[in-house]
Amino acid sequence: MNHPYLSECIDRIQQVSEDAMFAFENLNEMQLNWKPNADSWSVGQSLDHLIVSNRLYFPIFDSILNSTKKKTFWERLPFMPKVWGNTIVKALAPSNKDKTKTFPVFEPSQSQIPTAILSNFVKNNEQLIQYFQRLDGADHNIIITSPVAKFVTYSLGNTFKLLTNHEERHFLQAKRVMELFEFP
Repeated sequence: MNHPYLSECIDRIQQVSEDAMFAFENLNEMQLNWKPNADSWSVGQSLDHLIVSNRLYFPIFDSILNSTKKKTFWERLPFMPKVWGNTIVKALAPSNKDKTKTFPVFEPSQSQIPTAILSNFVKNNEQLIQYFQRLDGADHNIIITSPVAKFVTYSLGNTFKLLTNHEERHFLQAKRVMELFEFP
């Protein structure tokens, strides 16, 4: 790999897939969908959220790989991509215990999640890793726009880091649901 941090990101995402298989493979549909209250997500919704949010980046990655990506107004502003990128990478760090509300575009696609979610999650992570590998030769300083807001921009390098942190953060969130006394 041309970028050592990219190898680390790939290893961490593969680890999340393995850990999720180990932790969640024996859950039935009721357990996958159980949540402590209406404002919390179930194990299944946490995994679905990761699939939904990762997929929003795939067209951006394709545009970089196909050399069709055009710079937006916001991507041309100096300093903002670094500020946004560093802020989001830190906010999504698994060690950050602060709760954050997600944007509607990143909401899980459904509330009743089938047991196939685990295999879908692993397949999605395989796709994500393939994109990371294919983008190893790209300019990691290229600026992209967040799928959430047109004024939020960050580097491709920070994108890899934030997506990796995001994976670990929500895997840990799903595990905490299972650790609750009330979990069936």
